[in-house]
Amino acid sequence: MQVIALAGKTEYTGQNKFNTQDEKELVLLGYIAFLDPPKKEVKTILKKLKEVGVTTKILTGDNPAATKTICLEGGLKTDEILVGEDIEKLTDEELSKKVETVDVFARLTPIQKERIVLILKKNRHVVGYIGDGVNDAPSLSEADVGISVNSATDIAKESSDILLLEKSLKVIYDGVIEGRKVYGNIMKYMKMALSASFGDVFSVFLASICLPFLLMVPIQFLLQDLLYDLSQIAIPFDDVDENFLAKPHKWDTSDLRTFINVMGVAASVIDLIAFVIFWFALGFNSVNDQILFQTAWFIEGVISQTMIVHFIRTEKIPFIESTVNKWLLLSTSLCIIASMILPPLLMNIKDFHFTTLPFAFYMYVIILMIIYAVLTEIVKRIYIKKHHRWL
Repeated sequence: MQVIALAGKTEYTGQNKFNTQDEKELVLLGYIAFLDPPKKEVKTILKKLKEVGVTTKILTGDNPAATKTICLEGGLKTDEILVGEDIEKLTDEELSKKVETVDVFARLTPIQKERIVLILKKNRHVVGYIGDGVNDAPSLSEADVGISVNSATDIAKESSDILLLEKSLKVIYDGVIEGRKVYGNIMKYMKMALSASFGDVFSVFLASICLPFLLMVPIQFLLQDLLYDLSQIAIPFDDVDENFLAKPHKWDTSDLRTFINVMGVAASVIDLIAFVIFWFALGFNSVNDQILFQTAWFIEGVISQTMIVHFIRTEKIPFIESTVNKWLLLSTSLCIIASMILPPLLMNIKDFHFTTLPFAFYMYVIILMIIYAVLTEIVKRIYIKKHHRWL
């Protein structure tokens, strides 16, 4: 609580200059108390933010005593409070060390707030700054993400990237978690699509060298890609593993090339095993049998590309340690069912080059998917151990 005493007198010298005599023989009129307590949920939300790797620091122009009281009520560390006067005496190098250990800064000018934000960024932190006053404008502008409220001053709102319509830190926490979900699902899609495409191209390249006929006709490729793309429509609704949400992630696609090469080759290995089975075990090994081979790889290709969605979406064991969202499960299941239903339905249309397949083919597909699941999980464990990340 901030307290101001009010006093007055009937006589005044009338001078414009400050006169100490004007402050004598005053009559106490009373006290005004300003109470601005933290919201009830603040302590809980700050604790939850800390659990997901978000450190909260206080940069304020208020005095250290009032700031410490508020911080203690919010559950923040107040072992050391750095004030503006102390900051002025520190070099940038000294301050860059202090900002890592001190969480509370008081009696700051707008320039000092901005300086701390810039040094945190220089220390390779991603900085979000929340403020609603004129004094916060420089820091809001310099932060990676400036956040203000709809009732803030005009200059604060203009300097911000995000305006909160609710005065609640829970919105910040929910935004952090939702942002990580979106990032995780974007990385899932990129890695699924690129590795599957690379695997397909690599398989087609090898098959074109060895087979006396086309692996599939163009319309089959287009239909296969359409089914695969439809199966991924539900990826934005997919859940993300708790361990992925528990820590911050910077936008990083540096491992895409490595990931594509590793998972693309793994997918191609399964395709090559399938080609061997089609050629030798099922006897689709002549130009006259090419329609059987093409139909077989159409179905196997759709199923394997759809299964890769479940294996890449999580670093855990799919279906056992990590459960897929119901909508993604539905879309991928329908895709697999469609891949087996469409060939018989379209076989009378000559351009599609489809035919019915023997029952033995479907038994081999089950075996292939088991091999694919085991191989993918082995490759996944080796990849995570070496590169320390999956998505």
